[in-house]
Amino acid sequence: MHVCAGRDGHVGCRVRTGTKASLTVTADNQSRAYGAANPTLTASYSGFVNGETLATSGVTGAPALATTATSASAVGSYPITATAGTLAASNYTFTYVNATLTVTKASLTVKADNLSRAYGAANPTFTFTYTGFVNGDTATNLTTAPTVTTTATQASSVGTYPITASGAAGANYTIAYVAGTLNVTPATLTITANDKTKVYGAANPALTVSYAGFANGDTAASLTTAPTVTTTATAASAVGSYPITAGGAVAGANYTIAYAPGTLTVTPATLTITADDKTRAYGAANPTLTVTYGGFVNGDTAASLTTAPTVATTATAASAVGSYPITATGAASANYAISYAAGTLTVTPATLTITADDKTKVYGSSNPALTVSYTGFVNGDTAASLTAQPSVSTTATGASAVGTYPITAAGGTLSSPNYSFTFVDGTLTVTKAALTVTADNATRAYGAANPTFTASYSGFANGDTLATSGTTGAPALTTTATAASAVGAYPITAVTGTLAAPNYTFTFVDGTLTVTKAALTVTADNATRAYAAFKTHAPDVVVMDISMKGASGLEAIRNIRSRDRNARILVFSMHSEAAIVKAAFNAGAGGYVTKSSEPAMLIRAIRAVARGERAMSDDIAHVLATESLDPSQSMLDRLAEREIEILRQLAAGATTEQIATNLNLSLKTVQNYHYMVKAKTGLQTDAQLVRLAVACGLTSL
Repeated sequence: MHVCAGRDGHVGCRVRTGTKASLTVTADNQSRAYGAANPTLTASYSGFVNGETLATSGVTGAPALATTATSASAVGSYPITATAGTLAASNYTFTYVNATLTVTKASLTVKADNLSRAYGAANPTFTFTYTGFVNGDTATNLTTAPTVTTTATQASSVGTYPITASGAAGANYTIAYVAGTLNVTPATLTITANDKTKVYGAANPALTVSYAGFANGDTAASLTTAPTVTTTATAASAVGSYPITAGGAVAGANYTIAYAPGTLTVTPATLTITADDKTRAYGAANPTLTVTYGGFVNGDTAASLTTAPTVATTATAASAVGSYPITATGAASANYAISYAAGTLTVTPATLTITADDKTKVYGSSNPALTVSYTGFVNGDTAASLTAQPSVSTTATGASAVGTYPITAAGGTLSSPNYSFTFVDGTLTVTKAALTVTADNATRAYGAANPTFTASYSGFANGDTLATSGTTGAPALTTTATAASAVGAYPITAVTGTLAAPNYTFTFVDGTLTVTKAALTVTADNATRAYAAFKTHAPDVVVMDISMKGASGLEAIRNIRSRDRNARILVFSMHSEAAIVKAAFNAGAGGYVTKSSEPAMLIRAIRAVARGERAMSDDIAHVLATESLDPSQSMLDRLAEREIEILRQLAAGATTEQIATNLNLSLKTVQNYHYMVKAKTGLQTDAQLVRLAVACGLTSL
């Protein structure tokens, strides 16, 4: 920098030299896929001063940004290097920070090729196609070639099945798969009508077919619709040959069907008159008796006979179950040699339905008497006509759970020659028993959180308990009382909640939450606050420590008792020295318990002091009983309570001024007490007083 000034026509100049600021040029991180061209490399600037930006800083040119990666570089990280290039600035020097070009995997798609085969044939060899190789890569650049599978087997039905490629791996590729399709086409099934023969005038025989071309173990049963087989021949057709044609078969999607015809050959026959078999139930009237003709030809019928046959049987409506002959006789015709075949009238048992009557009982009770009803007696028969009565039973017992149970009627020894028996089950319905859920009474102190409510159960049956009855969940137990509710009684309401039981219904009985008075604890950490807390809360019993900040508990006891002679105070302290205990009692304490005592001892002492009695823990009683044996304790006994307090504070390191402030005394009064302590103990120095205080347990080093 040049600075010039002129005076009296003279000009003088001096040069001021400043240093350039440092500007950091950071190459920006970049990313591209494998095989793609490198992206445009850019940089960021930091370190501009005086509010300048790249546009206002006077920086010209651009850094040279380069990377070792090319479009053929494998997946990985490559440095982007920043150098000066054409970069220049009058006020800045440049430092450069390199970046990273991350080459990510390219996308490669493996597509399974579509294929086709016939139903029942083996699967063809599967192939696939790649899309997405870059940099001249081929399948040989993969570290693992894909595997190709299909869900179709040789037994798979006609349809389309996915061909799935998977498992390929390559360091430079992220591989996606596109499934192909295996198309299973129908196989060819040939159905051939079988050749048949029949007598002239007879009904056509059953027409059948043969199959050729089933695959995968399929049979005629595999057809969704069997073929129909027909012929042009009828019962009246003349002797000769007639085509048998098959058609109408449906094989489902797995076959296409071709048909081959067969031949029906008609031969001559004779005429037979057969009494038709008949059947009726016991007690029913005889049916109409008929005959069947076998052998009519040339369109002849029964009307062609000169005398029709007569048909009769020995059975009547009252005939018992059994078989009775039906006979045909008397027919005549000049054109036929007639033969007869007897028929049979079969009298079958009548159906008697025995129904178990429905019943109901409550869970836990005994089963009711089981009964039945009858339907189907004929010929005036009744239950008395049976040789025995049916048995009736149920799986339910007195202990059976709620639900429905079958009532089963069975034959047992039941029999009758004229009846067959069918049995219809009834139902025994076991209904739920009543279970009473009673909310248990509870108690808590005022201000406390409500306790966890519980309930009791009554009404269990079959020796059930809550654990064995199948009862799940719990009743919802609520109360109107909150932690802020006043002392009093509040209802505990029981409702269903999540309670459920398979064998019981529920009724609910409310309980009572009793809110009792709370215990109040007031904590003060020095004598002044202790007295202030006492005035504010007026507790029944004050529990106080000897050790406090500033003036000790002895001073607090003296203050409280000087203002309320009825105040009841219990000392709870770690100090067990006789002199301190006696000083506490002299100051007005009603009891003294050490902190090493059992909790129950503290509770008993609080109750005793509240009654106006003196209380002390066992170790304190022992100390007082033996304190006369310790000469150091006898020396402390010479001091008044206020002198002991001043000795304690002196030994604790308090100055005369601090003691005066703590005890609300004048400096002169404290100095007098200090002198009296030395005089009464016969000690000359403060160091000797400290040793006495330590020996008596007033303080510790």
